[in-house]
Amino acid sequence: KNYKLAKESGLKVGSYHFYTFKLDGMKQAKSFIRNSNVKSEDLLPAIDVEHSPYNRMYRNGKEHAKIVKELKVLEKELHNYYGVHPLIYTNKDCYKLYIKDYLPDNPLWICDLEGEPADKMENWVIWQFSHKGDISGSFSDLDLNYYRYSFNEFNKLLMP
Repeated sequence: KNYKLAKESGLKVGSYHFYTFKLDGMKQAKSFIRNSNVKSEDLLPAIDVEHSPYNRMYRNGKEHAKIVKELKVLEKELHNYYGVHPLIYTNKDCYKLYIKDYLPDNPLWICDLEGEPADKMENWVIWQFSHKGDISGSFSDLDLNYYRYSFNEFNKLLMP
């Protein structure tokens, strides 16, 4: 319903997958492909990589290696299916642990409530800077985001 209404309103919309650490990346990719809307002119598919009660932090060891391995499988399958590298939505901690050295070709959507993403994250394109946006007609606070480049460049984040 939200997807349909947003598109009818002229908004650019997209679908994302909340990556569950240590679960089979292929199964997660197939689930995303089966259950998401990804159409021409939509935002690139996105993978949400962050810590949660289900996703505990692992800095190294077998658990860390499995998280990275299955994330790379998920990313590769989405890339193969859609023909584009998915956006990676993440924060500074997860970027350093699971993205930086492992998925260098993906555009980044960085959540950082303290300040603009560092230049070390060269491929950041969207910065989520607040969770407290207020737009007429919304029922709760909204996330606010900043696109790094020009409106013409924004088209690179859209499905062909």
